[in-house]
Amino acid sequence: MSFSPHLLIRASAGSGKTHSLTSRFIGLLVMGEDPSGILAVTFTRLAAGEIMERVLRRMLSATTSTAALKELQASLVTAGFPQPNEEQIAVALRRLLSELHRCNVSTLDAFFARLATAHTFECGLPPGWTILETEKLEAIQAGAIQKLLSMGTQVEARLLMHRLSRGSASSQVANQLQAIVSHAHDKYLEFPPEAWLNPEPIAAPSDREIQFVREQFESVECPKTKSGTLQKNWNKSLELIRTWFDQPASIDLMKLFESGIAKKILESETRFDSIDIPDELRVTVELLVHSARASMAAVIRAQNIATGELLANYDHFRAIGLRARGGVGYQDVPQALVIADVLASPGTILYRLDASTRHLLLDEFQDTSMMQFAALRPLIEEIASDSAEGRTVFCVGDPKQAIYGWRGGRAEVLDLLEQYLVPGSSMSLDDSYRSSQEILDGVNEVFSSLPLPQWLEEDRQAVVSWCENFHDHVTASGGPGDTPGHVALRVAREHPERDPNICPYIDAIEEVEKVIQKSPEASIAILVRKNKNIAKMVAALRERGIDASEEGGNPLVDSPAVGRLVALLELVEHPGDATMRFAVARSPLPEIASKLAGFPSGDWLDPAVAEKVTTLLRARIHQSGIVDAIAPLADGLAQICSLEDRSRIHQMMEQVRLRKPTNGRLQELISHLRNHRLASPSGSRVQVMTVHQAKGLGRDVVILPELSADWFKVLPQLLERKGNPESTDPPWLSRYIKKLEQQILQHPYPEMNLQARRRQLQESLSVLYVAMTRAKRSLTMIIPATRPPKASAAYLLWSTLGQSQPLVPGTTLFEKGDASVVGDIIGEGDSPSQDAPIPTLGASTTGSTMTPSMHASRFPSLRSLHAQSLGTLAHLALEQIDWDVTEPRDLTAALNKQQPRLASFTGETIELIGHCLEQETCQQLFDREATLQRLEAQENDELILEREVPFSCEIDQNLLNGIIDRLVLLNRSGSAVAAEVIDFKTDQFSGSALDAAEKHREQLESYRKAVSRTWGIEPTMIALRILLVRSGEVITL
Repeated sequence: MSFSPHLLIRASAGSGKTHSLTSRFIGLLVMGEDPSGILAVTFTRLAAGEIMERVLRRMLSATTSTAALKELQASLVTAGFPQPNEEQIAVALRRLLSELHRCNVSTLDAFFARLATAHTFECGLPPGWTILETEKLEAIQAGAIQKLLSMGTQVEARLLMHRLSRGSASSQVANQLQAIVSHAHDKYLEFPPEAWLNPEPIAAPSDREIQFVREQFESVECPKTKSGTLQKNWNKSLELIRTWFDQPASIDLMKLFESGIAKKILESETRFDSIDIPDELRVTVELLVHSARASMAAVIRAQNIATGELLANYDHFRAIGLRARGGVGYQDVPQALVIADVLASPGTILYRLDASTRHLLLDEFQDTSMMQFAALRPLIEEIASDSAEGRTVFCVGDPKQAIYGWRGGRAEVLDLLEQYLVPGSSMSLDDSYRSSQEILDGVNEVFSSLPLPQWLEEDRQAVVSWCENFHDHVTASGGPGDTPGHVALRVAREHPERDPNICPYIDAIEEVEKVIQKSPEASIAILVRKNKNIAKMVAALRERGIDASEEGGNPLVDSPAVGRLVALLELVEHPGDATMRFAVARSPLPEIASKLAGFPSGDWLDPAVAEKVTTLLRARIHQSGIVDAIAPLADGLAQICSLEDRSRIHQMMEQVRLRKPTNGRLQELISHLRNHRLASPSGSRVQVMTVHQAKGLGRDVVILPELSADWFKVLPQLLERKGNPESTDPPWLSRYIKKLEQQILQHPYPEMNLQARRRQLQESLSVLYVAMTRAKRSLTMIIPATRPPKASAAYLLWSTLGQSQPLVPGTTLFEKGDASVVGDIIGEGDSPSQDAPIPTLGASTTGSTMTPSMHASRFPSLRSLHAQSLGTLAHLALEQIDWDVTEPRDLTAALNKQQPRLASFTGETIELIGHCLEQETCQQLFDREATLQRLEAQENDELILEREVPFSCEIDQNLLNGIIDRLVLLNRSGSAVAAEVIDFKTDQFSGSALDAAEKHREQLESYRKAVSRTWGIEPTMIALRILLVRSGEVITL
C-alpha cells in the first residue's frame, strides 16, 4: 500500500473535498477492496447521494471516455494509488455494482440508526423504533413541559421558577421552560449530573471580619477640593459604602460595583477622579466583594441545581413520550450507542450487519458533535491502530465552515481525530474549483484583514484563532472556477417611504431581474441569516413574475389546487369546520364532484349537503382507502389547473399514498401535507435560503441582502468546563452569568464565558465565510445606507472591502471584475415540460402489517365522531395517572392543549373520567398495593409502570404492531417475571360487560404474545384486564 493509511485534509470551500474522498473510494476499489468494507459517512442525504453518484459516474466515464480515464488515473496517482488501466477500473466497477446493496455510503445519522436497529436491546430502544419527525418531537417536548408544569403543588412550582430565574417574575413560564430545555438538554446528556453543583458554597464574612475592616474604612477621610469642600464623587462613594456597613440589606452591591471607587478597584485601577486610592479602601472593597461572592454563589448554585433537576425530570417525561410514539430523536441514537458501547464490539457488528469496516471515510467532519464523536471513537481507534493490516482512516473537513454549533457541531473534533492518526497525516487544500478569482479576492480581502482595530476587542483572541485556519484562496488553474467573475459591495438605493433596512431586500429583487435578463439560465441564490424573511422574499419575487422557491422546496399547499384538496381532507376530519367548508364550497371541487357518481347535489356551503359529502368520503376511505377515495377529485382538478398546479397535485397524491393513515384519523396526514416541503418538479433557478441551507451548494450568482443584523453579537446560554484528567477540576455546567458577576465569582467563570463566546463568534465568522464562498461567477452584497451596528456583517464588510467610505445610497463601495460576465453563464437549460395526466393512484397492494385491532373501523363515520373524540380524550386523561387515582390536576388545560380541536368534548370527558375513578374496581386497578397482591409479588419485588407502550414483533410470520394503554411489569432481581396488561375501552355496549370484553379477547391475547416475546415472561404470568371507562368495571380475561 503506497498511499498514506491515515489522511486528514482541512479543505477550504470549493477545494474539492468530495473529489478527494471519491478518489480515495475508487482507489480502494481498484486495489481489490470489498465495497462492503468501506464506510463513507457525511452529514446530509444530498451529500451522501452525491458521493455515490460521483463514484459511479467517474468509474463509468473512465470505461467509455479516454479523457475521463486519464483524469481518473491522474487523480488516483495524486492520491497515492498505482495508476490503473481501463480493465482494472471496469472490474472494480462490476464488483461495486454487484454489491451495491452492501455499499456503506450514508449520513452519519443513518449509520448510527443502522447500528442501533441491529442492537435495539443493548441500546435500550423501544422495539420497532423510528427517528421521529420534527413536528412529533416538538409535540413530545410540549407534552413533557406540560407535565413539568403539573408536577407538585403550586407552591413548589413557584419555588422552582423562583430558583430557575433567580427570583425574576415571568408570565411566560412555559416559554421560559422551553428555552431552558431547548438550550440545555443536549448538555445535560453529555455531562454528569453533578456538573450542575456549582459554584462551591462560600462562607459570608464574619461579624468580626466586618468590624475589623470597618475600623480601617472609618480611618479614611474624604478628599477635599481646593475650596475646602468635600470631593463630590468621593463623598458619594464613601457614603454608599458606609450605608452598607450600617444597613447591608438596603444596598445592592452589584449596583455599587458599577460605579465609583468600588468599580475602579475591581478594574485594578489605582486612582479615582485623579486621586490615589488608599489601601484601606482596597481592603474594604475586597470585603464587599467577598460578601457579594457568598450571596451570589448561593443564588447561582441554587439556579444551576434547579436547572439540573428540571432537565432530569424533563428527560424522564420526554423518554415516556418517545416510548409512546415508538421512536427517538436523531440525537438520542449516538447517546444510546455510547452508553451501550456498541462500536467497541466489532464481532457483534460483523454478525448483525454482515459487514466489517476496513476503511473509514469521514466527510464534513467539522459538523460532528461531541456525542457523535464519542460514539465513533472506538471504531476510529480500532481502525487507526490496525494500519499494519491494511486498514485506513480518511477524513475531510474545514473548521472555517463549522456552522452547526447550534445543534452540537464542534470543529475541534478535527483536532481530536488527529490524535489517533500517525504524525504528519494532515494536509490542507485551498485552491478553489468553484469560485472565480475575483470572488476569492473579495473573500481574501475580508478575512485577511482580521482582526480589525477596536472591533470586538473582548473576543479578539477568538478572531485571531479563527484566522489561523484561513489562508489566501486562489482559483484552481483549469478548473470550473477558472473563468471571469464579479464581486461587489453596494449601498442600497433609497426607496420612498421604505425603512432603510428594507431597501437591501428590494435591491436584491431588482438584481435578480437584471441577472435573468442577461442570463435566463443562471442559477441564483439569495442568502439570508434567518428563516423568517424567506417566505416574504419568495412572495415578492413571484409578484414580479419571477419563479422562485425556498431551498428544499415549498410546502405543497403553496399550490392553490393542493390547498383546496387539503381543505377537503380537513372537512372530512372536522365536519363542523365552517372555514374549511367555505374554502371547499367556493372551489372547483363541487362542480367536479357533480360529474362523479354518488356525490349529492346542492350547495356545499349548506351544512346538510357538506355533511352528506363528508359522510360519503369517509365511507369510501374506509372501503377503498384514502388514495382511491380522493383520486377522482384530484384527477378532475388537475385537468383544469396550470401545469405547475398539476405537478403539485401529483406530488400530493404521492405523499398521500406513502403516508396513508392507519389509525382512523387524518390529522397527521393533513399536518404533513401543510408543512412538508417538496421541490417543484420543474425546479426554480432562483432560490431563497438561509446560509445554513446553502452549505455544500454552489450557485452562479449569489446575493446577500441581510447583512445589517448583529451576526457577531454573542450571548451564551450555557457556560461549560470540561473535566481535565490532568487536574482535579471537575466538569461544570452553569447557566449564563453576567460579566460583572464573573468578575465577582472569578475563576473559572470568566474563562468559561470566553470559551462559550469564542465558539459562537467563530461560528458567526464561518457563516459569513460560507455565504461568500457559495458564489461561482457573481457575488453581490448589499448594505443599508445607515451606519451599520458594530457587531453586524455589514460593518465588517464596510470596514474591509468598503474602507469605511461614506454610505451614500446607490453607490458601489467595492467592485472587482465586470458585472456583464453573468451574461456569459450558460446553464444546463430547462427540459421542455410535457402535459402528462395525473395517474390514478390506487391503494398499495404491497404486504400489510397486522395490528391487534384490525377488526375495528379505520375511519369514523360522522355518527361515531363524538364517541371517538371522547375515546381520544379519555385515553389522554387516563395516561396521566400513575398510582394516584385522584383526577390529575389541571386536566382540563392539559387536554385542551394537546387536543385543541376537541375542546368541545373536554367537559364531557372530565365527567366520564371522574365517574370512572369513583368506582372501587377502578380504584383497585390503579392502586399500587392491590397490584402487588394481584401479581403475587415477593419481598423486594418492584413494579415498573409503562403507559402508551408501542411494540413491534413478529408472531406467526406476521409483523404485529400496537400500543398497550397501560403495562405493569413485576421486576424481580433485574428481570420481569409477571405483567398486567390493561386496555381502556370507552365504547357503549348493549350486552353484559363480560360479553363486551370478550369481543376484544383476540386483541388482548395479541398483547399478551407481544409482552411475552419482548420481555421474556411466561404467558401464564401475564394478566389481561379491560377497564370499561363508562361504567368503571374491570374485566379480567
